[in-house]
Amino acid sequence: MLAVLLVTGCGAPVEESDEDADEAVQSLAPGTPTPVCAQVCTFKSPCSKPCFASVGHEDPMTCGVWGKCADGDKDADGVNNGVDNCPTTKNATQADCDGDGTGDACDPSSGSYVHTGYYYCVMWPSIPKPTQFGYLLDTSSHKIMSDTSACDAPEKLGTATPGTLPCNSNESPISCCGRLAAPLVEDPVALCAGLTAPGRGGCSRTR
Repeated sequence: MLAVLLVTGCGAPVEESDEDADEAVQSLAPGTPTPVCAQVCTFKSPCSKPCFASVGHEDPMTCGVWGKCADGDKDADGVNNGVDNCPTTKNATQADCDGDGTGDACDPSSGSYVHTGYYYCVMWPSIPKPTQFGYLLDTSSHKIMSDTSACDAPEKLGTATPGTLPCNSNESPISCCGRLAAPLVEDPVALCAGLTAPGRGGCSRTR
């Protein structure tokens, strides 16, 4: 009897005969096209689900033999694929600090973020922006996003929204910033004191 070397869901090689694989495929309804394993086998699939290793249908097998199904343990952490929140990364504790269903060990963005304020910046542009009555300073406003989950992840800043401050020609950038923007922020010195030369600026959280 011809035997083929196949891989189990746990990654250990086993021998399965051609007749064993054929039997699994024959369980399909007559005339039903059997899908290719790579297209249908997931870590939630029954290990007995029939499929073919290739489009040519010359290698009949099952999702369990293919190596990707619910009852296997791909990462060998003691938790079966079907219930493992990181099926390819060891995480026996199944820790999931933000409760999103993806374990901390494989979650690229652990945390549950909400908008909690703004971060405001003012800069004296390197290339002057004159107006009829003076000049403009560049500004940017970023949303502050804070984690409300048990992950205790650091704050994140959203995409900057650009703007300008119109300054009178007879006032310095520091004075203009102090008059127009400083009342809006928690730290006026951090925001305005750095405007000493083109290309310089500062930032602060808003009130």
